[in-house]
Amino acid sequence: LDNKIDNIENNLNNKIENVRTELKSDIASVSNEVALVRKDMDLVRKDMEINKMELNSQLIKITSKLESSFKLHYWMFGTVITLFVGIF
Repeated sequence: LDNKIDNIENNLNNKIENVRTELKSDIASVSNEVALVRKDMDLVRKDMEINKMELNSQLIKITSKLESSFKLHYWMFGTVITLFVGIF
């Protein structure tokens, strides 16, 4: 009877060890996957920052072009008004 109990206990201990090692390997694989996802997120974040900087530079260029165009239009409008006042 003691021999059977020892055998059952050993079998249960072996099964527990097997489950423990499987869980450890699963945890390690999940940890690796999380690390990969973090790397991907970092790459995406860097790409977003680069795109943001490019968009900001494009917006600055567009606004400077608009400002210069408005200055030209103001000058032309002022010249036209001055000519009309001078003629009439």
